[in-house]
Order: sequence, then C-alpha cells, then structure tokens
Amino acid sequence: MIFDLGYYAEAKLEREVQEKMGLLVGNGVMNMAASENFKEYVLDQLRELESVTIKKMFGGYGIYADGLIFGLIADDILYFKVDDSNRSDYELAGTGPFKPFEDKPMLMPYYEVPVDILEDRTSLAGWSLKALRVSASAPAKKKRNKK
Repeated sequence: MIFDLGYYAEAKLEREVQEKMGLLVGNGVMNMAASENFKEYVLDQLRELESVTIKKMFGGYGIYADGLIFGLIADDILYFKVDDSNRSDYELAGTGPFKPFEDKPMLMPYYEVPVDILEDRTSLAGWSLKALRVSASAPAKKKRNKK
C-alpha cells in the first residue's frame, strides 16, 4: 500500500492550525477523527507484528495486540503507550503526549510516534514491542460495580 506522506504532514499542520485557532468539538474535546487511509497505512506498517487489530474509538482508533491496547490513532497521528521505560525515546525525538482535551491539563500515557519511526517498519516494530510491554505491565483497572 502506498500512503502519501505529504498527506500526513498536511493533516498534522491542519491539526496544529486548528489547535491554535481553538477549533474544538463540543466542551473542548479534540476531534479525534482519523482517516481510513491512515488507519490502513498504520496497519500495513505494523504487519510484522502478529495479531494486531485496530478498533474504532471516539472517532479515532485503538491499536491492540493480543487484547492489549498499546496505541491510538487520532487526527491521523499515531501514538504509542509510554511509561518511564520508554518515554525518553519520544522526548529525545521531540514528540509529546496525546492531549484529548484542549482546555484541560489532562495528558494521557500515549506519545506521538515520530514520522521517521512510522516510515521504517523495523524501527516501528521495535517501538511497538516496547509499547506492548508497557501495556502488559500496567496494573489492571478495577471494574466498576453497576448500581
């Protein structure tokens, strides 16, 4: 599959302009819309990993392997799960965390995957495996009791 990386750069620039202009979707929630083309491109780039699935989630996508979520796609940007073991890789590359609400300080433990990593399947597989280890080592969330 051929994916126009000019499109990726254009989508990222559009997102930055929208953030600066304050264009938000209801209650300050960022528009997580992601294109089908970008989702398919990411899935193709991750083909070296077994059992990767991508599921729709809030207009974007969640990326799973063996039932564990390890990545997100929002606004045609790929994010991988981080903790202290891999966060510095992203910071050194100059990328930052996923911020779902423009008007709130909440940050999620997912950082933007650098474009050069996204373009290189071997590097992407390595970063994916680190994100999977982070996801696997995260404490399980307690299920809420329904009242």
